[in-house]
Amino acid sequence: VSESPWTASSILPYIENFYPGVEIVDYRYADFTVVGGNALISDNAIHGVSILGQKDNKLWQNVDLANHAVSLYVNDEINVTGSGENVLGSPLIVMAWLANHLHGRGKKLEQGDIVTTGTACSVYYAQAGDIIRADFGELGSVSLSFL
Repeated sequence: VSESPWTASSILPYIENFYPGVEIVDYRYADFTVVGGNALISDNAIHGVSILGQKDNKLWQNVDLANHAVSLYVNDEINVTGSGENVLGSPLIVMAWLANHLHGRGKKLEQGDIVTTGTACSVYYAQAGDIIRADFGELGSVSLSFL
């Protein structure tokens, strides 16, 4: 992707796959919500690792990602719900922002790049023994266990 400026609608045809995912946060602060943007950036934006589910090659393109519900289950009980709107208004807005940001620095997204766009639900602090499932409805789910 090298054209600019990108919008949520113009970037859509260039996105090949959608993967439901869970991000495991990792940070060095007692309270990451109060340290400010520069500290978060220097701490890898509190990103530890991403766990991706099965890719959905085409169905997601017909889904309103901004309004699509996501539910987080902990030990088979619903813990929190959210939607793609919590991701700066839409995951597609994030993708367009990233493409424009890279373009402004002489770079671009390449085929095969995997981009995490942000969280649709609030952060859950997993405990040992928790079984977590992020349910993206018709777009799939991701499950993991914490030992």
